[in-house]
Amino acid sequence: MEDIYKAFKMPIPEEAEMEKAVNMVIQQSLALKVSHYKEIGDLDKTEWDALMKDRGTFDWEGMKTLEASFTHNQQPEDNWIFDYVVIRDNNGKPVAASFLTTALWKDDMLSPAAVSAHVEEQRKKDPYYLTTRVVSVGSLLTEGEHLYIDRTSPLWKEALQLFIEKAYALQEQYKAGNVIFRDFQGTDPALDSFMVDNGFIRISMPDTNIVENMDWNGKEGYYTALSLRSRQHYREDVRKHESKFEVAVVNQHPGASVIDDWYGLYQQVKSHSLELNTFDLPRKWFDRIFENGHWEALVLTLKPEYGGEAGRPVSVVFNYTSGGNYAPMVIGMDYTHNKKYKIYRQTLYQLVMRAKALNKAKVCLGFAASVEKRKVNARQVPAFAYIHSRDTFNMEVLAGLKESKTAFSRQS
Repeated sequence: MEDIYKAFKMPIPEEAEMEKAVNMVIQQSLALKVSHYKEIGDLDKTEWDALMKDRGTFDWEGMKTLEASFTHNQQPEDNWIFDYVVIRDNNGKPVAASFLTTALWKDDMLSPAAVSAHVEEQRKKDPYYLTTRVVSVGSLLTEGEHLYIDRTSPLWKEALQLFIEKAYALQEQYKAGNVIFRDFQGTDPALDSFMVDNGFIRISMPDTNIVENMDWNGKEGYYTALSLRSRQHYREDVRKHESKFEVAVVNQHPGASVIDDWYGLYQQVKSHSLELNTFDLPRKWFDRIFENGHWEALVLTLKPEYGGEAGRPVSVVFNYTSGGNYAPMVIGMDYTHNKKYKIYRQTLYQLVMRAKALNKAKVCLGFAASVEKRKVNARQVPAFAYIHSRDTFNMEVLAGLKESKTAFSRQS
C-alpha cells in the first residue's frame, strides 16, 4: 500500500504510518530477549561486573551483600524484593540492564528538613505514616547510574521500552505505588522525551559529590590542588588537628561489641540529619559487609590527651572499593568534639587520602553536605530521577506541609 501511495504521489494516511511504526516496533522487539532473575547468583558474574563495576557499589559481590542484608528481617522496611532484568539482542549482547528493589520508602525522603521533622513527630504514633511501597531501579543503599543502556545499539529505545514494561509489571505484581528510575546525571533530551512519553515525570535529586582530580602526590600535592579558599579551610580545620587523631583501616569483622559502638555512631548521624530521610539501616548490614572483601571501614580515634577515650572511635566510615572508584557509603560520628576538632572535615580529608593510597581515580562522596565536600575538591554533579506514581495523595499532603512550613518561616 505504501508503494501505491508513492506511485500516485499521494500522502500516506496517518493510520498507515501508525501501523508501519507499530510493525517496526514489533519486529525490533522480536530481536530482543528479556531475561528476569531473582538472585544475583543466577547471573554470570563476569558479564554483570563488566556492566556495573565502575558505576557504584552494585557489582556482583555488592549485590550479594545487599541480598544477604535485606532479606529475612523482622521489620517490613528491612525486607527488600530483588529483581534483575537484562535485555539482550539476538547475539546475546546486553542492550539494557539493571536491578530493581521493591521496598518501603518514606515519602518525605527528599523533602526539606523542616517538613521531615514534622512528619517524624507523626511517626512516633504511626511508624509508617506517609510511606509507600516503591519499585526502584537501584536501591536505598546504592548510588550511581544504575541503568545500563548501550546507546550504540540501534535497539536501545526498544530495549528500554521492554525494561519499563517489566518495571510496570512488577509494580502491579507487588502492588507498589511508585516506580522510580534514579541517579541519572547531566542532560539527556532523548531520554527525557522517551521517559515522559512512557508516563514518567522528571524530578531533581540532591547533587552528588565526586572528587575526580587525583593527579597529585603527597599532602603537599593535595594542598596545591585545592582552591585558594579550600586551602584556608585545610590549614585551619584539617592540618591543624590531623596529629590529634589515630586513623585505622578495618577490613575484617572486628567483633560484636565494636560493631555495636559503630552502630551507635551511625545512629547519632542519622538522628542529626533529615536532609535525606530514610529508615535506619538494620544492624545486620554492618555485620554482613565484612563477608565481602570490597568493603572496609575507615576509623578515626581522638587521642586521649585531647579528650578521646582509648579504643572508642569518634568517626567511622564504611567504604566500597570497585574498579577505579572509592565510595564512602555510610558514616557514623560522635558529635561531642566535632566543633572543637572539626571531626567531619578531618574524616572527609582522610577518605581522600585513603583513596589516593589505593590508587583510585575517583572518590564518590554521595549526596548531602555539598558545602563541606566542596572543601576537599569535590565537584557537585546534578542528579535527577524519573517517577511514575499511581496515587499522588501522599505527595499532595507533603506539598501542603512544605507550603505551610515555608509560609511560617517567612512570617518568623
